[in-house]
Amino acid sequence: MSKLIDKLCEMTRITPQPMGFRTARSAAAKPRLLLVTCLPEPEAIDRLAEVTSGADAVLLTTVNSSTRNLRKINEALSVPWGLSLPDIGKKGLEPIVEAGCDFLVFPPGTRVLAVPKDDDDECKVGRILQVASTFDENLLRVINELAIDAVYIADEPEAKSFLTWQHVMLLQRFGLMVAKPILVRAPDSLGEDGLQLLWEVGMDGVVVECGPGLAALRESLDKLTLPARKRRRAEALVPFVKEEAVEPELEEEEEEE
Repeated sequence: MSKLIDKLCEMTRITPQPMGFRTARSAAAKPRLLLVTCLPEPEAIDRLAEVTSGADAVLLTTVNSSTRNLRKINEALSVPWGLSLPDIGKKGLEPIVEAGCDFLVFPPGTRVLAVPKDDDDECKVGRILQVASTFDENLLRVINELAIDAVYIADEPEAKSFLTWQHVMLLQRFGLMVAKPILVRAPDSLGEDGLQLLWEVGMDGVVVECGPGLAALRESLDKLTLPARKRRRAEALVPFVKEEAVEPELEEEEEEE
């Protein structure tokens, strides 16, 4: 299994602290949003760990996919890293997997056959489907049945319009309907209140552009104490239908003879 997917499942699906005199849950296991930073391949791979310091994972959006270059990237990073790729086919995946790539982000137009299946050797690679917050509700309903491990809401973030009421409603819709871990693209200027809100609407991690704001965002995330989520995601939402009161039928009294 992908290390990033493992982290997403471990850190965002923690069960409530049991009551009683049992050992208290470790502080390290508290719920938290994961921080993924995205960037094109840097000119100096030996500085890759330095420029991405503080991130839980690294997403490379453009990269020289030669085996030698990917192995250098793998050696330079101590956190899981992945690639955002077009439709490269199964043969193109082999050198990427062998080099140590942990997860792959696929645009929705990618051929299904290019995505590793559970019974393939490449299944240890995380499969993340890139989506838009405006996806039709009917498409959201089938995401849980797809052979993917997570979804990535990749709308280009604008600080002025990010987390407006409309945007929050769209994210909340994902949080309620999608049972898989959810990553969302966000501006690096997002403060503690914004991060807390993302957690409350069901997001599991943020993806931000690598830059000067990364360190401050890491600090904000570490300060957060996130509450347990109010609702288990994607549970059956059965509309409540109030039963109409039925008056008992009164038996007709037999006329006394």
